Amino acid sequence: MTASIVAGLGAAPARRSFLLGREARLRVLYVASPLTVLALWQLASVAGYLDERYFPAPTAILAALGEMTTDGTLAANLGPTMSRVLIGLALGVVPGVILGPIVGYSATARAIVQPLVDLTFPIPKLAVFPLFLIIFGLGDTAIHAVIAVSIFYLVLINCADGVQNLSTTYREVAEDSGASRWMLLFNVALPGALPPTLSGIRLAANIALLVTVATEFVGSSSGLGYLVWNSWQLFQVTTMYAGLVILAVIGFVMSVILRGIERLLVPWNR
Repeated sequence: MTASIVAGLGAAPARRSFLLGREARLRVLYVASPLTVLALWQLASVAGYLDERYFPAPTAILAALGEMTTDGTLAANLGPTMSRVLIGLALGVVPGVILGPIVGYSATARAIVQPLVDLTFPIPKLAVFPLFLIIFGLGDTAIHAVIAVSIFYLVLINCADGVQNLSTTYREVAEDSGASRWMLLFNVALPGALPPTLSGIRLAANIALLVTVATEFVGSSSGLGYLVWNSWQLFQVTTMYAGLVILAVIGFVMSVILRGIERLLVPWNR
């Protein structure tokens, strides 16, 4: 028996070492994957396998990014895009987080709100952008409105489903301990719905960026979407790719930040 205990104690560090080694390998692959694609792209461009009129080399795109940074083009378009994304996120996430738990917890609220969601959610949100332009006129207000509407449903549905699908065991234990309805909502339902709610917010952030760029194509004279669209019209392909790279970086950074927040707020995800 003593020998088996000693063997078990020796196996624990070995297993931990294996897990750490596996995690390190995954991190290397995480970084190496995009770098490999860029390297192959560069080699194909240098070798002439790619037409640089349509697929400029990564080094040319990097040079264009440097010029845009130096002459102020990047800052002039990055600021408006990020402002629209963040304001639209706030306008859509806050009401979704407030209304979602109520819809998920209360059958009466669900009976009132669910039909409205089922009727309006399938409508492509960009299709209502002209309506917002009529109501709010040209400007950022219409863009903020369509972003907020686009992500409101995502947050509402994820939050409501998280509350509604929470295991009844937790509720039964809390009720047996004398918890009131408000205690069930704030101490059981909301913490239990936190993971799907945060996942919905992470998805909403990417959708907000997508909708922002799409509306900047036609409804703005500034922003990264306008930069990409204008570059396409002028056939400035390298500048267009530079704008796409910035958008990819923004989406990546937002995902990393929101995943970090999720790990902090949801202890069992660590």
